[in-house]
Amino acid sequence: MELKFRVIGEGHPLVLLHGLFGMSDNLTLFAKMLAEKGFAVYLADLRNHGHSSHDALHNYPVMAADVAQLVRANNLNRPIVVGHSMGGKVALRLANDFPEIPAAVVVIDIAPYHYPVHHREILDALLSVDLTTTKARSEAEAVLKQSIQDYGTLQFLLKNLYWKDEKLAWRFNLQAIDAQIEEIGEATWPGSVNELPICFIRGSKSKYIDPSREGEILAHFPNAKFATIEGAGHWVHAEKPQELLTAVITYLDTLS
Repeated sequence: MELKFRVIGEGHPLVLLHGLFGMSDNLTLFAKMLAEKGFAVYLADLRNHGHSSHDALHNYPVMAADVAQLVRANNLNRPIVVGHSMGGKVALRLANDFPEIPAAVVVIDIAPYHYPVHHREILDALLSVDLTTTKARSEAEAVLKQSIQDYGTLQFLLKNLYWKDEKLAWRFNLQAIDAQIEEIGEATWPGSVNELPICFIRGSKSKYIDPSREGEILAHFPNAKFATIEGAGHWVHAEKPQELLTAVITYLDTLS
């Protein structure tokens, strides 16, 4: 699939990938910060998200292949690939299936292991919004509020609402994601030892990367490094953008 993307900055190519229910717009601020450090940041919408096409398939093999196609179509030479959450797992699968593509991978607050489904409540809330009869964004918000009390999560989801043919629609492919939500938690361990340089960056308040399992990660990715952003939860780029930028640049400087 040909992904929609935009480029911010000039320099060595860096592909930046968002998480589930997100889109490239969510990472614009962080992309600009990376661009100021001398990167041409390719800010992409993954399939079934943002402005990219909807498709029945939604799993890591096809998403990694989409990113590989973007890299090849734009003649990017050994880009850095940075991904948050689901985007981090896409980056890991890219490293596994297309190890010749990335020069290095930075994975933000996700790990290669399997995660049980934990988005069911959000999916059920989204599915409860009948967009065939909803006439205003406020109506959709009122329905979602019945199940989602966290203001940040609510606003994050509502950013995906837009007008299409005089009707409200979701930018993400809700039906495909709902049908394949178990795929989002699938493990992305390599089939054999992967020696690409990889950095896993966790938020100290998040439980997505278990420090006690670093040895397990190193057994599969022996060149992996780890960093922690103090005071950050899962949304590291939104909560601590400067600290995350410092961690990314510090790691990449060790590779040069």
